[in-house]
Amino acid sequence: MVLRPISVSISDSAGSISSAKVQYAYRLYKENGSATTISPFSNVLSLYKDYGHGYPSEKNTNKAVDISIENATDYKEYNI
Repeated sequence: MVLRPISVSISDSAGSISSAKVQYAYRLYKENGSATTISPFSNVLSLYKDYGHGYPSEKNTNKAVDISIENATDYKEYNI
C-alpha cells in the first residue's frame, strides 16, 4: 500500500500547543502486527500566536493541529 502524506491544518480553537514549526508522518498496523512503511511527511506548519511576528517557544499559542489519515480503515492501530 502506498501511503499518502497525512493531512494537517491549524485550528484556532482552544489548543495548547507551544510555538513551533511541526511536521507529521504516520505508520499503520494490522491486527496481526504487520506494519506499513512510514508515510511521507506532511507540510510544515508554523504555530505562532501572532503570524508575522515571532513568539517565544515556551508560550502557549491557543492553537491545535487537526490531523486526518485517509484509507486507514483496514488497520487496527497507528503511530503519528
